[in-house]
Amino acid sequence: MDRGKRDRRKTSLEALPIGIAPEEYTGLLNRNEKTARHYRELVERYAGRRVLLAVDRLDYTKGVPERLRAYARLLRCSSELREKVILIQIAVPTREAIDTYQDLRTEVNGLVGEINGKLGTPNWTPLVYINRSIERAELVALYKLADVCWVGSLRDGMNLVAKEYVACKGEGDGVLVLSEFAGAAAEMGEALLINPYDEERTASSVERALQLDEGEWRLRMKALHGRVLRNDVFRWGERFLTSLQEAVSARGRYADTQPKRLQPAEIQQAYQKASRRLLVLDYDGTLVPLADNPQKAAPQGDVVRLLTRLVENPRNRVPLTSCRLAENLDRWFGEIEGLWLFSEHGAELRPGHSGSWERPCARKFRRSGNLR
Repeated sequence: MDRGKRDRRKTSLEALPIGIAPEEYTGLLNRNEKTARHYRELVERYAGRRVLLAVDRLDYTKGVPERLRAYARLLRCSSELREKVILIQIAVPTREAIDTYQDLRTEVNGLVGEINGKLGTPNWTPLVYINRSIERAELVALYKLADVCWVGSLRDGMNLVAKEYVACKGEGDGVLVLSEFAGAAAEMGEALLINPYDEERTASSVERALQLDEGEWRLRMKALHGRVLRNDVFRWGERFLTSLQEAVSARGRYADTQPKRLQPAEIQQAYQKASRRLLVLDYDGTLVPLADNPQKAAPQGDVVRLLTRLVENPRNRVPLTSCRLAENLDRWFGEIEGLWLFSEHGAELRPGHSGSWERPCARKFRRSGNLR
């Protein structure tokens, strides 16, 4: 947590990585007949082969083309894996009406066809591509089946797929290959971390995941599983609410550092006592309501009359600042002699003793009958 004071306010910044509800997945594994049926069918279908699983939205941030190219490289460079491994790529359609996503879909479809066409055999389809949403019962069955879960995001806020997979691996089987650019990487150090832009090293990391001995992958997964169970979404909610409560308490402790609202009576008393007064006034949003159209920002009611009375008092110096153009301020206030005008937030100024506009600079400002 980083704490500091900004403009007399206490500021807290804390990282609170969100979790999942693990029992929603473990419950399906342990008690749902539909999930059990899906799992039996998957075991029979992929018997004798190691299963890699990737679950993504079909989004350019998820690194699907990069993953498929790395997988093709793995199969080309490690011929012993051919017909012994299979990648199941789930890519849920998203934003299909946008040209960029249509181009991504075309690229992925081309890579799927190339991998299966060039590397597959009559008895082996190296890549199973599922371009649709799947129900949770089927997804949980796939998590349980997969030897390796491959998360290759190019950038990701968290990526809960990694945590969902780990939640389904209570027995310690399975390996998580995780992009270092996913937010989950910060708390899942037992995963094999990859740079998805590095095709060669990604392929070698996936190969390593398939070759890990049982002792190592079980040790890694058990540590990940325990952490996912502890830091679930309910724990995240508790920490979030606790942080808010602490912030409220701290605000009370530091109440004396908060700026106090000015009191009209105090301002009036100070004004009457002062022998010389500098009254810096903002125009837009202060003397008149904010308006996008300059015509609607013209002074209303008694604004001109009140400014004139303030300027007429020899003890007062009155600069008026605005985001408006000089020509607008001239039209509205040009007849008020002695009123300092600053247009476009100070880009130009018209001194109170002069009717001409100039670009302000420190030396000219000091020499031109300043505001003291």
